[in-house]
Amino acid sequence: MGKNNNAVIIIVIIVIVLILIGIIVYYIFYFGDSCSLLIEGLPDISDVKVCIDTKNVKYMSDLNMLVSPVPQSSLILCKGFCQSFDNTNDHCVGTNDDKLLYEACIKSTFPDNKCTGLAKPVAISDDIPYYGLIVAKMACITTPD
Repeated sequence: MGKNNNAVIIIVIIVIVLILIGIIVYYIFYFGDSCSLLIEGLPDISDVKVCIDTKNVKYMSDLNMLVSPVPQSSLILCKGFCQSFDNTNDHCVGTNDDKLLYEACIKSTFPDNKCTGLAKPVAISDDIPYYGLIVAKMACITTPD
């Protein structure tokens, strides 16, 4: 009888561990991007036209970037302002303007102690958070009126 009781206890422990792992994975998958909740005070770009041949991509001139409802890595996005990037020292290489644009991009998009995820949203459109997509020094072509 003692061996059967030990086997039952081991099976119960394995089931409990699997349930806990499932709960953790569920939480991370469904609630891991808390950055998408940070929309209060963001500019509303609902009236900004979408770019031609894109799905919900818009240009934000004040940020010099295209934005979309799909989060992208803020580091990859912001490196686009640099002429090159020193990955060893996490340093933007370029003009002072390049460095200022990079720093502003990091400040507005990089997840900080307020959220977890790939990036913080930079705007909202029809209550949907929009994130930096790609650095763009000029506007995209928009749909005609």
